Amino acid sequence: MDTQKLFSTVKKGPLEHFVNQMEAHGNFNCRDSQGNTPLLVAIRKQRYILVDYLLEQGAKQEES
Repeated sequence: MDTQKLFSTVKKGPLEHFVNQMEAHGNFNCRDSQGNTPLLVAIRKQRYILVDYLLEQGAKQEES
């Protein structure tokens, strides 16, 4: 799975595309080139449906 494509979808893609990409990627705590997780990017972009989905799937809330 292309991590760059995944993070692009977090920023502006529809929920269905994001869910499909996350299922293919399998790592809800992956990092982009700047060290951000999908959860952090979704929060910053105010994509609260994605935030809820990620939390339900067990995404880590703390930075490590």
